[in-house]
Amino acid sequence: MQFGSAVSELRAQVEMMVLSADGNDGMRTCVLRPSNLFGPGDSSLVRFVAGYARSPLGKFVIGSGGSKSDFTYVENVVHANICAEQALCSNAASVAGKPFFVTNGEPIETWEFVSCMMEAMGCQRPRVNLPAKMLLFAAQFSNMIHHRLGLQMSSTPPLYPDAVYFLSHTRTFNISKARRQLGYAPTVSLEDGIMRTAASVSELQDNLGISRKQGACGSSKADKLLGSGVAADILLWRDEKKTFSYITLLFLLFYWFFLSDRTFVSSSAKILLVISLALYIHGVLPSKVYVYWFIFCDSVIFGKLRFDEILKLFMWICLRNGVID
Repeated sequence: MQFGSAVSELRAQVEMMVLSADGNDGMRTCVLRPSNLFGPGDSSLVRFVAGYARSPLGKFVIGSGGSKSDFTYVENVVHANICAEQALCSNAASVAGKPFFVTNGEPIETWEFVSCMMEAMGCQRPRVNLPAKMLLFAAQFSNMIHHRLGLQMSSTPPLYPDAVYFLSHTRTFNISKARRQLGYAPTVSLEDGIMRTAASVSELQDNLGISRKQGACGSSKADKLLGSGVAADILLWRDEKKTFSYITLLFLLFYWFFLSDRTFVSSSAKILLVISLALYIHGVLPSKVYVYWFIFCDSVIFGKLRFDEILKLFMWICLRNGVID
């Protein structure tokens, strides 16, 4: 059997050991499988979310954001262990030697859970989506390079195949078997569990290195280097709309000067002509006739007309709107 990580393989081996021990010297055993355990004092899932929030990927949603997962609050796991012990004592024949999935029984969008935790840490919700397949390929490539070069990866790196899969794929479980045979029922709802965990984040600052400064999760090296200001806000994605607008503008300029068939001088002359005409027309034309201006810009920018035809179109727009008698 193939396993995604050493941790998954270790868990499978432990499960087999527990199940194989059933019946030895009168001992009865069963296996509980909680999914995504969390709660106050958690240093696994909450630590992962904190690491992701402080990473360069913290501004992005991996995948569509619609994938769902099952989470299990820690008190419900305790309750499940008590139910399992009671069932093994009273009805061992139907319980012993079997595995049982244990969750809160309330599948939720993974990114909704992650975003709630990030907000509790003082971070903004990620809103920009990145393709999951692209990041999964990058994670697998990074993993391969680390293994080939013998480099050590951090314990919970944000860009890791298992992490990308967890954040972008639906993974839910049916707990009807545990309800029916163990008598298990969650005692703490998912909403209450999230609220309790979020309220305890302040107690985890020392252990997880989380800063509760509003709008940020600690000061990264880039934050300290760039400081504040318009340029820092754009480069650090503090204002996603502004950053996206500037990236789009830079791409258009790159295409205009380097990827088109025109020379640099002709590209510069043409864009100066467009800017000059735009400023002039903006000053003389009423707002209701801007549609003609958009037709004009479209023709100039995408090279649909020759220079003499551009001048004729410009004169026609002016005559049409009474700018020239």
